Amino acid sequence: NDRTLTAPHRVSRPANPPPLPTWSSYVGTQMLAQDINTLRQSIHAPKLNCNGGSYGTTVCGAFVASYASAGAFT
Repeated sequence: NDRTLTAPHRVSRPANPPPLPTWSSYVGTQMLAQDINTLRQSIHAPKLNCNGGSYGTTVCGAFVASYASAGAFT
């Protein structure tokens, strides 16, 4: 039984591939405000009360600033 070893095939890759998104692309105050609005839409609530303390105040502010034109908060 004669086995011939061959070199592995090489896959050509672009010289400068675009960077992959990192976890930091999916976290932050604005992303959390977007998640809150997605929750509001998924429960079919026309408006949402947003109360928070400390960081929650910042998140509610971002939610209000982002979705005020939609009337999504009370």
